Amino acid sequence: MTQILQVRRYQKTGRKSPGGAVASDPRAGLRRWLPLLALFTAACAPVDAQQRSAAVNPQPQPAVQATQPIISVPPAVLAGLPPTADTPALAAVVAAREAMNRKQWSVLGALVPQAKPDTLGMYPEYWLLRYQLWTPPATGRPTAELQRFISSNGDAYLADRLRGDWLLAAARSGDFETVRKLAPVKNSNAQIECAILDAKHMTGQRATAAQATAVFAPGGACWALYDQLVADSILGWEQLEPQLRDAIEADKTADARKLVQYMFEARDIKTYDLLMKDPMKWLTRQDRMPVGRNEKELVTIALARLARSDVSVADSYLRREWAKSMSKPNLAWVRGQYALMAALKLDSRADDWYHEAGHIRMTDYNAGWKVRAALRQPKIDWKWVIESIDEMPPSQRDDPSWVYWKARGLAATGRKDQANALYASIADRFDFYGQLSAEELGRRINVPPRPAPVSDREIAEARANPGLQRAVQLFRLGWRGEAVPEWNFTLRGMSDRQLIAAAELARAENIYDRVVNTSDRTEKEFDFSQRFIAPFEGRVTAKANAIALDPAWVYGLIRQESRFIMDARSHVGASGLMQLMPATAKWVAGKIGMTDFTPASVNDFDTNTVLGTNYLNMVLRDLNGSQMLASAGYNAGPRRPHNWRSTFTHPVEGAIFAETIPFNETRTYVKNVMSNAVYYAAMFSGQSQSLKERLGNIVPIGAESTSIP
Repeated sequence: MTQILQVRRYQKTGRKSPGGAVASDPRAGLRRWLPLLALFTAACAPVDAQQRSAAVNPQPQPAVQATQPIISVPPAVLAGLPPTADTPALAAVVAAREAMNRKQWSVLGALVPQAKPDTLGMYPEYWLLRYQLWTPPATGRPTAELQRFISSNGDAYLADRLRGDWLLAAARSGDFETVRKLAPVKNSNAQIECAILDAKHMTGQRATAAQATAVFAPGGACWALYDQLVADSILGWEQLEPQLRDAIEADKTADARKLVQYMFEARDIKTYDLLMKDPMKWLTRQDRMPVGRNEKELVTIALARLARSDVSVADSYLRREWAKSMSKPNLAWVRGQYALMAALKLDSRADDWYHEAGHIRMTDYNAGWKVRAALRQPKIDWKWVIESIDEMPPSQRDDPSWVYWKARGLAATGRKDQANALYASIADRFDFYGQLSAEELGRRINVPPRPAPVSDREIAEARANPGLQRAVQLFRLGWRGEAVPEWNFTLRGMSDRQLIAAAELARAENIYDRVVNTSDRTEKEFDFSQRFIAPFEGRVTAKANAIALDPAWVYGLIRQESRFIMDARSHVGASGLMQLMPATAKWVAGKIGMTDFTPASVNDFDTNTVLGTNYLNMVLRDLNGSQMLASAGYNAGPRRPHNWRSTFTHPVEGAIFAETIPFNETRTYVKNVMSNAVYYAAMFSGQSQSLKERLGNIVPIGAESTSIP
């Protein structure tokens, strides 16, 4: 009677597996249970007034068995978890999620007991309890049920998540004793930490300004904490002014407005609103010698905002009208804001303006661009670079990027031993600056020795782990939003061997992004067949070789783009392994004569990789064969690396170009793609590699343009 559901990749249905079969949705076999569930719930439970149906009964889809891919791992780890049995309990879980999404709370409540026997049986109960937390019934919150769920589910992800949900709900209602009883939460966040600090403060353990600013992030619980601490005179101008200026710099105007309400009187708040609408219009009407603290701050903010319209006009106006009458700290901050606006536009004046501002307190973001502006100069002032990095807070100064650039500065100023000590501190990292540091120490890039294979006992332990079991079942259902946090929470506290075994379980289930991300957590044993997995049995390599494209670079790009998720979709609409935008895919298909292309086929393996590799090759040729520039173009659009290269007046090493890319996402992307490519090349060739050689030098060629979209 029971139909067996085959293990599937958690990507979308309707695509071919490496073996040629079409992978089906395991929910398809559950559809036959849903009409019975609907009849049951309609008979035994009232339906919410706004509901029109008691259950969801999607159209059935044919179930086609998927074959397992061939992968180079020991046979002991190939099986993954047993196939998922099609049971009424699993059907109830699926129906419960549909009911939750449709806000059919009566139906959800009726399905909770039916779902309990399933591996995922706790999910419907969690969905119901979460709803009751934030929309409590007339009898109040179900405290006993909440406590029972947390107690009975032990160290499960959902137990911890419900603890956090309950804590925030209690804080919102002023039940601070319950907040303190529920703390701590393992998978915490800023709002939870603010709620806990607020509860301690309200129950006699007085909070400090330093504690509050350390945990703060914009959000309901943190604003509630600030409301109380401002009212109690614990937070004042000294703590709030830097946060206001940081919000102004980041253009977080809603956050800035809330901080203004803490700092200014009603009249000055109205003035603030006026200057934010049109800072120049407001400034021209002001006395050039403001007297009070509030007046000076408002003028400083208005001058900083001018740079968002035209930094040249702002700089000229500042020098002509205001520079002589402003305090040195306020003037320095405004100059730092102008420098940042110029730096983000790769304007050569940025470095001069940073020098004018001097070594003042800056956001991490601005402090980073202070160094980047210096690195873009024809003759780098390495002493200034070192000083600027030393001015960063420790948490930023210890980032590998700034460790590397400080080491470069020390080496350039004759302090080789100190430089080598800094290089050595990060040279064993498997990333962009770890590789560059290793090369500065004279080491080429190689793949570390592979650890001992996962044993039968280790993989059996991974298969028996309840959290991993739940995560795999969620992936099989295609519920990635639930699966990823369940998986990640379960990894807490695992040893290297346990992490490697969990990654092998993910490999057996074809959940490639979890293979990479899980193996990336190991600290002493490093399995690069996991960290730099190369799935699809050479088919990516074949597509690359067909057009003379470097397979290592293509794999490095896919690892960064999609982590090998077949149906990955970005927030901007890019799709598939190689994350193609719909318009780009259509354009490339036309260029290469792919007559059977349809938008619906963009997630198909062959279609996506053919279009993606061809587009990458076009961008590469357009950018003079530079893999680094082409990587930037693939992410940000081909015109942008042309524009960025044209802003240089002199040749620069590839590492400087990569570090000074003005888009945060693209800067990180390029570093990761190039670092990935080095390791894939080492794995594919068995030979040592050089990141510096792959990056090359970037030589400006004057005004540039391109016709590639």
